[in-house]
Amino acid sequence: MYPENVRQAQEEALRILKSILNGMDAYIGVTVPETGELLFLNDKIKATFGIEEDYTGEYCYHLIQGGRSERCDFCPYDQLKNEPDKVITWENK
Repeated sequence: MYPENVRQAQEEALRILKSILNGMDAYIGVTVPETGELLFLNDKIKATFGIEEDYTGEYCYHLIQGGRSERCDFCPYDQLKNEPDKVITWENK
């Protein structure tokens, strides 16, 4: 178990990070690359897709892409799998 001061520092850092990501004028989502499970969506993407419930662990392609049952053809995971150190910018219009 972490000491209380370490846990509090981690919680504060997470709060600051979420505040920054939620303040950006961009759609930001964080997933587990291997599975596509969602870890974080910023407020802008949640508002656009009408997401209010807890989505953690849901598959990105199911929640955001209208109930798909498998990864999208444009998913950046395949690029990361082949070049794990590559910086990927995913844009969808």
